[in-house]
Amino acid sequence: MSRLYMFLFCCIIATLLATSGCGGSSGGSGGSDTVTVNGTIGEVVAANTDVSNKNFFYSLIKNLTKDVSAEDEDLDGILIQVFDGDMLVDEATSNQSGEFNLLVPCDTPLTLVFNDIGSEIELDGIVFPCTDQNTEVSIIVSLNF
Repeated sequence: MSRLYMFLFCCIIATLLATSGCGGSSGGSGGSDTVTVNGTIGEVVAANTDVSNKNFFYSLIKNLTKDVSAEDEDLDGILIQVFDGDMLVDEATSNQSGEFNLLVPCDTPLTLVFNDIGSEIELDGIVFPCTDQNTEVSIIVSLNF
């Protein structure tokens, strides 16, 4: 269920980025247009394993109250990789504040992989919009390992 929430969250962010007035590029997906992604891991939600005998709403509320914000936790060392198909496009490691930077092709469906000590989250179909001046976009990601 958590992958569904993460997918919906990323779809909302991608939609907001696409409709934020960044404008399109006449170059399209020729591979030469790139955008710098300034990312922040806003929170890491701790996984709850003892929900087998609880109902769905109780476990949902309990998971929501176990959020660990970036202010409370050292988010250093989370590996972020970007793939275009099977090809690794870029990778970065988050700093203590959860910040990272990536250089990615714009208007191309990409796969983002977040890896923290063996736990991995994969987000498929993320498209960063081309901007008029090949500038920067910012994202904030919540992870549920």
